[in-house]
Amino acid sequence: METLKKHFPSSGEKALSDIKNIAIRLEEKTYAAATSQEDYVRKISMKMLTVENNKSNLNFACKGEKSPDPV
Repeated sequence: METLKKHFPSSGEKALSDIKNIAIRLEEKTYAAATSQEDYVRKISMKMLTVENNKSNLNFACKGEKSPDPV
């Protein structure tokens, strides 16, 4: 959640609730797709690096959309 908070300048209950929901969805999807604990940790790490490196992916995640494929 701390990584997500960095990308949302808003504060307050609504913003915190939104960030928490994004984090929960991210973790649930990653857990469901993982084939082992090692795979889960690798996938979570890669997703967090992506969020850190590319804020546009986060904007799409907030809207519940998939990010566009890079050209």
